[in-house]
Amino acid sequence: MALEHIILNVGLCKAVARLSPQANVSMRVVVSDRVKRAEFDQTVQFRRGTGNSTPVEFDSSWGTYRITMNIPKYNCNGIDFMEVLSDHNRSMNTMVVDGPANPAAPVIIFGALPQSFSYTQPSVVIFPSTLRCNGLVGDPQTDGVDNELEQDAYYVAIRAPAFYREPIGVTLAVRLQDSSGGSHYIRMPWKFASGYTWPSIGKLDIDDALLGWVAEQTEDILLCPKFYGTSVDN
Repeated sequence: MALEHIILNVGLCKAVARLSPQANVSMRVVVSDRVKRAEFDQTVQFRRGTGNSTPVEFDSSWGTYRITMNIPKYNCNGIDFMEVLSDHNRSMNTMVVDGPANPAAPVIIFGALPQSFSYTQPSVVIFPSTLRCNGLVGDPQTDGVDNELEQDAYYVAIRAPAFYREPIGVTLAVRLQDSSGGSHYIRMPWKFASGYTWPSIGKLDIDDALLGWVAEQTEDILLCPKFYGTSVDN
């Protein structure tokens, strides 16, 4: 099975950030699947340096993973979740914090993207549940939505408080830019669970057919195409 190359850019906690650039730090990183089988389990050594993060690189098979990071000497910890798309390398920003980490699982949305259409810059935004198909969109909410874009894929982790309280109380949409800089919004029609110990997953690939259809539609309205997708509720 081919493996994808992953780079975790781990933001440093305050306790480590205060160390001298010459200080050596040990951090254990465990990447495991839902049945707690470790895909990667290693104590990495790095020098504090002058930056605010340190990279951790490894290879992984595709799937959804839980990441735990521990720096015991300075009581810094981190918990995050990662989606690895088959045949796609990726980088991911995460962090360790002082004291215990918050283990809440996000909703993860991701999809492949043709490199020739990277200008579309897919991102996920939140609207009120009152927004209807073909309705004119207002200002989207982006708080609690972490969008990360690669040349050939996009990845989104949602931890918005409103979404956690009541997932059906908001409307999720993937925002795409067209070649003239305008915006199109595609509603995510699948039901999601949140606030659990494992992410709820939605996958929407941005392919030539979808982009061709979107290009013929009016900008700044909520588009509701009928298509099949994948979601996992917990």
